[in-house]
Amino acid sequence: MIQLRFTEEYLRSKENPHVRINKIFYTEKKYKEKLKSWDRELYAICRDRWSLSLKNNYVNENGEIYFYANQEKLAEYIGVSRKTVNESFKKLIELGLLEKETIKTEKGTTNIYYLCEIPEIADKNHNHVTD
Repeated sequence: MIQLRFTEEYLRSKENPHVRINKIFYTEKKYKEKLKSWDRELYAICRDRWSLSLKNNYVNENGEIYFYANQEKLAEYIGVSRKTVNESFKKLIELGLLEKETIKTEKGTTNIYYLCEIPEIADKNHNHVTD
């Protein structure tokens, strides 16, 4: 079997999607200590789904992008239990990486989620803009 090496075209191809995990999760002490690999992966997967949220017009009146999370499907996707995904969501919320909002629907209530900028990166970007 012939091994093919990555090319720039391959890496940029939309037919070859990949999920990117921010390096700060491995370098910043609070994330290294508090996040498990599946927590990082869950954040990256949710971030990757933004294009689908935009396509479905999941944008609030402030222009903020939200998403619905089927925790069973996410658990199956990353190979962990639903309980683990639920705990990951709680941890991401605690760290300010995710926000949850409960909204009323025709069928009752449901949760929507907003991904938040990583605080250290947001602070750095904000300070850079105002300097």
